[in-house]
Amino acid sequence: DGPGSSRMASLLHRSGVCAVSLSLYCVVPASPYTMAALFFWFLAGLETLSSGAVGRFWIYGYNQRDIMHVDLEEEGVAARSDAGSFMVEERRSKLYFKSKEMRLMRICSAVQTVFSLSNSSLSRVSLAGEEGRRYLACTVRGFYPNVIRVRWVHRGKKVFFGTTTTGLLPQKDGTFQITNYLMLENGTAESFFCETEHVSIEGKLKLRLGGSIQKKKSLSGELHDGVISASIICWFHQHAGSRALSARDLRSLDRL
Repeated sequence: DGPGSSRMASLLHRSGVCAVSLSLYCVVPASPYTMAALFFWFLAGLETLSSGAVGRFWIYGYNQRDIMHVDLEEEGVAARSDAGSFMVEERRSKLYFKSKEMRLMRICSAVQTVFSLSNSSLSRVSLAGEEGRRYLACTVRGFYPNVIRVRWVHRGKKVFFGTTTTGLLPQKDGTFQITNYLMLENGTAESFFCETEHVSIEGKLKLRLGGSIQKKKSLSGELHDGVISASIICWFHQHAGSRALSARDLRSLDRL
């Protein structure tokens, strides 16, 4: 680790920080017999200070070290290493700083919109269905980022057979949705739990039809910890006969 990685970590773990981090990692030939790894990163964002003022940062790094810093308040560019000197000269105009500030505001506005739309309670659960129906479905909506695990559990054991999923479905507000289906052959619907894991949940969240969420989630106020929200919906779907779910079944289920 270098100063760049430490600076990035310290910024991202502060409260009141809205930040976007991008990185590019590549391996190139250094000689006929060796390879060299190159790591370029970029970090930009806003920080709300205790005084109420808003600070802005725009940093470029190379191989885990800062190489250039853009000061949007003073409208200046400072090279932090020899590697960043070549980037400074072409970034002297007022138009450059204005474009960076406008871009930063657009990025953070979009990220904060996703956060506010997603930052609601998972305790809002919608359940529907009648006895005798054959398919159980669990839908998780409004979560971000898109790394999530949704699975079925029966008597403490994970269920692998008779399950299928829609995969991740992007939503217009930038969040995601996923539905996991279970074909009921043995056992009643009430004996199955929908288990969800996400970066915003401390531990695992379990939902049972006709029951309540077994463990409350804990949302973090920091954006980089992610959010999960909107609703987990669990329902039955009736279908004549006993066979595997088809694509047509999934489309009809998803309209419910």
